[in-house]
Amino acid sequence: MIALYCNDNFQHLIHNISPMMFAKRRLILTLWRINTRKLHVYADMENLIKQGFIKYAKTKQAEHDWDFAAEMFAKLLLNSARYFWSATNKSRLNKFLPIGERCWQSPNDKFSGCLK
Repeated sequence: MIALYCNDNFQHLIHNISPMMFAKRRLILTLWRINTRKLHVYADMENLIKQGFIKYAKTKQAEHDWDFAAEMFAKLLLNSARYFWSATNKSRLNKFLPIGERCWQSPNDKFSGCLK
């Protein structure tokens, strides 16, 4: 399922699912706080996104080591969601995550231009 999140139309997917995720943000933010010996929802989600990114990226450029880019992508995506969805300042509260597609286009970009 995570492969759906890492495809050629990722920007379109993020734009389409953002309102639905935003509507469920309180539940998502609450679930992300679960951190027990056996269950750590946020870390597990981060790992799923990372592994999905690597799986997709290897179909485009198999010889490259995507581990660092995947780690940063997963962290950027989830931390951006947490930042914008848990905002106490209403001007920062945003249902659309302002993550640009340059974040996952090339490891040589050094994530420049990730935020719109």
